Amino acid sequence: MLKKGVLFLTIALLVSNLSLGIPNDVYANEILPKNISDETIDVEVTFTDSEIKAISLEREEIITDITKQVQTNHTSLDEVVAESLKRLNNTP
Repeated sequence: MLKKGVLFLTIALLVSNLSLGIPNDVYANEILPKNISDETIDVEVTFTDSEIKAISLEREEIITDITKQVQTNHTSLDEVVAESLKRLNNTP
């Protein structure tokens, strides 16, 4: 379930970068053809209710996990967030 949420968020970030008119050579050189113009591309992405609920649930689980780690281990919030980001980035 987490992999699906990360994929949707990645797509949303890519789409938001494109819709903001960020030049192609900054983010999309390897994704889009070299001959694409610098025009803004309007893309509409639609999520189903179940996809939105799944993303929200994953977000809540991550926040709950971080909160428990900080309270239980008396770990600094920075350390817990760094560890959580590592786990998210290492998810295949």
